[in-house]
Amino acid sequence: MEDVTMMGMEVFNCLACYLPLRPPIYQCSVGHFICCSCHDKLPAEERKCSTCSAAISQRCYGMERVVDSILLPCKHGCKKKIAYHHKAEHERNQCRNRPYVCPVSGCRFSGTNAQLLDHFTARHKWKTKRFVYSVAFDLQVQPGYHLLRGGDGRVFLLNMAPPESLGHAVSLVSVKPIGRGHVIRCSVGFSRFSGHYQVTWLELGSLSRSDGLLAEYFFVVPKVSNGDVVLTITIDDGKLYEEDHDDDNYKDWEDEEVTYD
Repeated sequence: MEDVTMMGMEVFNCLACYLPLRPPIYQCSVGHFICCSCHDKLPAEERKCSTCSAAISQRCYGMERVVDSILLPCKHGCKKKIAYHHKAEHERNQCRNRPYVCPVSGCRFSGTNAQLLDHFTARHKWKTKRFVYSVAFDLQVQPGYHLLRGGDGRVFLLNMAPPESLGHAVSLVSVKPIGRGHVIRCSVGFSRFSGHYQVTWLELGSLSRSDGLLAEYFFVVPKVSNGDVVLTITIDDGKLYEEDHDDDNYKDWEDEEVTYD
């Protein structure tokens, strides 16, 4: 029978802040370890171990090699092996398999991208408006969240915040991650009265997975005294535009009938 020894990972945590040790690591004369951050916060004349009060004066290169060699699996199931002291950061902000969280305050949902889209419509009852890329469309909006679905199935989340002193703040992001080198641009226009037209152009980002927050607000709509706000939106997908020019058969989805909710 194989003899297996189990070791708690807490032995590789800093004795001062209890976070995983990462190089550079310091130790006292007895052998207790603290991280660089805690070491540097102590005045030079007061660098004593919080456990035994011995002086902390040495850097422990041996322990640094140990913590760098401890590789653990990601809890989200990706194939990467991560150093113990990088594990939390990887799982929270870097792993491509990490779950999405709902941007609604107080909602604790987390799941895959597909599950998040189902959650938006089933739990929050957000309506979806279909659109064709590079074709302007009008959207009558009230404060809150609105879903926009392109011809390729990609969904965008538009949020219009309640009016502040300057008006409504508007943000727009892709729910699905936008790959490196893939550019999606958008213009949002608004007319308050005859002769007035306000428009903003920008490159869209993606919904944050770790906290569910949308990108910073990029468009301010003045308060409207009567009726809902009507925005004129155009979304251009650079990747689709390139494929359209490279493949004459690509326009299949553009020819289908598009219905608007």
